[in-house]
Amino acid sequence: MKLRISMIKGSILILLLISLSGCQELADQFLPPETQQEIADEVQKQADKAIDQIGQEIKDEAGQILEEIKTDVESEIKSSNPLLYACSTSPSLCPAQTDKNMSNEWKQVTALYQNSPEDRNIIYYLAAIHQFKVESDYACRYRPYPENGCNSGTGDTRCNIFAADVMRAMKAPLPTKGELGVGNGENKNKDPMTANPQSLHQWLLKEQDGWRRIDVSSQSDLDELLTHLHAGKPGVISNDGHIAVLRPDQLMTKLTAAEIGNLLIAQAGATNKNSITFKKGFGNVNADIFIHD
Repeated sequence: MKLRISMIKGSILILLLISLSGCQELADQFLPPETQQEIADEVQKQADKAIDQIGQEIKDEAGQILEEIKTDVESEIKSSNPLLYACSTSPSLCPAQTDKNMSNEWKQVTALYQNSPEDRNIIYYLAAIHQFKVESDYACRYRPYPENGCNSGTGDTRCNIFAADVMRAMKAPLPTKGELGVGNGENKNKDPMTANPQSLHQWLLKEQDGWRRIDVSSQSDLDELLTHLHAGKPGVISNDGHIAVLRPDQLMTKLTAAEIGNLLIAQAGATNKNSITFKKGFGNVNADIFIHD
């Protein structure tokens, strides 16, 4: 690949050189305009071809990584639960949630697809994320804007609700306002709504109920994080203003501190995305990473 890129750069450099004032006169003297155009067209053609090949190689590499992190359990899941398997491949193939509480953003729901610590797998984790169709469905739960026809019409984003839905489906629940004693009025200790991002972040920092913080300055912790996610075990990224779900299909075989921003997440928020990088979703990498077995 490096040799091919070098050849392309060399050809483009030649064209750039002959386009300079003195050289262009020389080119005009010895090369007819149609020949110059043929050269330019051929270089462009070869450049486009190389770019396509490089793009395909990147796709092939990503596919290879995904294949490597899947286990023999995949074929068993595919045959025993084809609907769940299909959902793991794309949110569009997931069935609709049946819990009526999906129509609001403050009550907890019982998800169709759930997974427990003793049965982790990348397929189960992907299905747990995809089933909530955060980009396309359930607007009144994850984006209850007045223009969406939602009863509450708050205009607030609900990153905490989506993250909590996925984590509850993975049997790694995040606390409600009532559980933290921060509910409204008489519901101070009974409010069933998931706690806000700031409360969740402060709670996660205490590393309780099975949650552990990853030290991004430690390579051993980063190695553990990547292995953890590829094994289908849940994780989140959190700060005082936002929380998002870490996806298990991280398209890398090695994670370094410099690549933290490339981690893939799913989120509700200013932009509801099923898959986006940590850096794009948060706008920076100033957040903490937590994992749960």
